[in-house]
Parts: sequence; structure tokens; C-alpha cells
Amino acid sequence: MTTDLAKNEKIAESMKGNHNAAKGKLFYNQLRKVLVQEDQLKLRQIAEKLVEAAQEGEAWAVKEIMDRVDGKQSKALHLRMQKVIAYCKLLKSGL
Repeated sequence: MTTDLAKNEKIAESMKGNHNAAKGKLFYNQLRKVLVQEDQLKLRQIAEKLVEAAQEGEAWAVKEIMDRVDGKQSKALHLRMQKVIAYCKLLKSGL
């Protein structure tokens, strides 16, 4: 019986921790529901806006697409990405 009490105390102790990750999932779940409604039209529209922004030379949009397509950049690619961002800024400024 003592072991059952100790086991229950351990379970109770483990449940006291930080539950912020679970709270974050609530927003994620609701956002996902909204984005996939109407045959994912909203999600497609957002993706199209992102691609348009990248085509217009918005460095943040280029970076976001690269991160989503190729994964987050490694340290080795950091310098190359900085050059791409600089080039996008030049294009955007009209030079």
C-alpha cells in the first residue's frame, strides 16, 4: 500500500509541470480549422500572397519559402542567404 501511495504522489507531482505547450495547441487547432475550411481556399490564398511577395523581392518572403521548402538553413548557408536578401533589396529599390 505504501508503494501505491508513493506512485500516486509521483504521478501527481509530474502533473504539476508547465502546460503552456498544450495551451498553444488550442490556438494551432483553431487556426488549422479555419485555414482548411472551404476546400483549403484560405490557405491557398495565403500561400499565393507569400509567393507574390517573394517575387516582388520581399526578403522575408523568400526566406520563409526557402525555410518551408528546404528546411531551416544551416550555418553554412547563412552567408548565401544574406546575399540573396541583399539582392532582393536591390531589386526592390529599383537598381
